[in-house]
Amino acid sequence: MQQPTLVLDFIFFLLAAIVGGFLAHRLRQPPLLGYLITGIIFGPSALALVHRSELIQVLAEVGIALLMFTIGVHLSIRSILEIRGVALIGGAIQILLSVALGYGLGQVFGLDVVTSIFLGAVIALSSTTVVLKVLSDRAQLDTIHGRILTGILIVQDLAVVPMMVILPALGRAGGDLFGELAISTIKAAVLLGLALVLGQRVIPWALERIAATHSQELFVLSVVSMCLGTAFGAALLDLPLEIGAFIAGLVVSESEYSHEILGRIQPLRDVFAAIFFVSIGALFDVSFLVSHWQLSLALVLVILIGKFLISVAIVRGFGYSGRIAIYVGLGLAQVGEFSFVLAKTGAERNVVSEFFPAMTVAGALLTMILTPAAIQAGPAIYAVLARLPIVGRLLREPTGQPAGDQSAPASGHVIICGCDEIGQMLASILESRNFHWVGVDYNPSLVRQLQRAGKPVVYGDSSNQQILKTLGVERARLLAVTVPDPFAAELTVRIARRLNPRLDIVVRAATPESAMTLQKLGASEAVDPKLEAGLEMIRHALHRFGVSSTEAGYILSRLRQRRGETS
Repeated sequence: MQQPTLVLDFIFFLLAAIVGGFLAHRLRQPPLLGYLITGIIFGPSALALVHRSELIQVLAEVGIALLMFTIGVHLSIRSILEIRGVALIGGAIQILLSVALGYGLGQVFGLDVVTSIFLGAVIALSSTTVVLKVLSDRAQLDTIHGRILTGILIVQDLAVVPMMVILPALGRAGGDLFGELAISTIKAAVLLGLALVLGQRVIPWALERIAATHSQELFVLSVVSMCLGTAFGAALLDLPLEIGAFIAGLVVSESEYSHEILGRIQPLRDVFAAIFFVSIGALFDVSFLVSHWQLSLALVLVILIGKFLISVAIVRGFGYSGRIAIYVGLGLAQVGEFSFVLAKTGAERNVVSEFFPAMTVAGALLTMILTPAAIQAGPAIYAVLARLPIVGRLLREPTGQPAGDQSAPASGHVIICGCDEIGQMLASILESRNFHWVGVDYNPSLVRQLQRAGKPVVYGDSSNQQILKTLGVERARLLAVTVPDPFAAELTVRIARRLNPRLDIVVRAATPESAMTLQKLGASEAVDPKLEAGLEMIRHALHRFGVSSTEAGYILSRLRQRRGETS
């Protein structure tokens, strides 16, 4: 009767994942939250429909191994080396301060030293899945705060690897802490060295021949075997199997087959990872929340407030505007999927007590649920904080004069808000025609680079009224708003139209809905990049079939008009 019971457990776990994923989708939440919540509901502390049987434990381990493998493939070594500034240094500082914050909380509630350090590590990690999903849905991945968040999240994901080497060693070190850490580090280095040798010599050769068979089944089987084989090698060295899977992914990240590997392995990863997160939810004990409500509440407050303040201070310290710092702080004020991995590893190795995973789930659920709403409310939260006496001074946007002439032209010039690739292209064309322009951007490193090149650029936020006045918006002929942040674009248009009712304003829109909003606020023209890309492809296709430029232009004009009428 044992086998039917295991199959039934597996079916209930899949059912819980389907129900949770569907509900999360309907509520516009990441599937991860649905998996955790249905795991709690279906778990032993509620309906008792799912249990962490031996089969489910194995499947959950496969899921987290595949998750770590795909993270490794996605984080190419080249992209890691390109991380600089606030992402690399700021991300490391954020992790260390968050660990210290969690350690202090653990000591206040009487936890032992190792458990307190584990608690700090759990708090330090934010959810890459949740944050990137929200930024993508809101078309904010290309904004300054979107790039900073992505960079810090990458650093946090990478930090999981040394954490999973060091933290378990703390619990079993006894009196020889440095000896245990040294042994664990040597083992990880040996595993990485072997993986790199195989990755450079054997794996590309094998993948090339397997790909030549044009058999999708063989390719998927080979990739899964490589992932789980390296994970098993890590287990033989008494390292967490997730470390081996991550190293395997990192090794093949520079392979020409990396995109194919991601495409083929992702469906499998999603299935098994869903089982993992449902199983984590099943660990949650409602009675723990009742009996330890003070610790749970303090944990949630530390994550929401403590991580927010730490992140804001770091981003502000790197010279970014107060608004960007607030947005980044709100995005990082939660714990993520790898926090569950750390909690699970610590409990399985008897480094922390059995209630630790339940405590992690208790602190994670509310903070992860609040993240989408917090990011959406970012502009309103910033507006409130900026009006407070002391906080407002700390968040106040800097003002300055452009480089070069040290002043805006007398009149008839162009103001470029956002000096990224699009803004620089526009500036280059204006210069070639001897038209005067000034620019503003809130990326300090980019501004310094352009100022060194003698470009008339000022650092600041274009939605700041004083900066627009400094740039001569009341005397300008054209305002070009290229910033990818929808809220900043809308605020810039509103202020500029109020200061100069006759100003010609062209603005970049994130979505068709945003384009309509910008036009209502006073933009002369709102450009939807996705729409223009589609129209350019239509124009090319029409010309290919002999349609004249005049006729093609008329057709595209009609399409733009229809799109505006239906939006």
